[in-house]
Amino acid sequence: MGSINDQTMDAKRLRDSGIRPTSHRLTLMRLIREGGRRHLTPESFHRELEDSGKHMSLATVYNTLNQLSDGGILRRVGFGERTYFCTNPSEHHHFFDETTGRIEDIP
Repeated sequence: MGSINDQTMDAKRLRDSGIRPTSHRLTLMRLIREGGRRHLTPESFHRELEDSGKHMSLATVYNTLNQLSDGGILRRVGFGERTYFCTNPSEHHHFFDETTGRIEDIP
């Protein structure tokens, strides 16, 4: 569970990106922060939410990840027809392993 200070920082980061900090958005921000650097699909992140006992529609997850990407908090990365959300929003390249579906950051 995140501290009050972490939640305050998440709310500030959302506001600074022009996004209203709702309870759903703060929950997603906490899970993104606690998960470290990685590449999310809306479906995999939705499963992660469900596994942690948080219930939210897949549509809400899709919409929120897109809002976070539009706000510069996440970075949208496309490979073929798949869209991933990278938790490292800085400019960098990616390596995609077609066999495993794994994505790696290339600094």
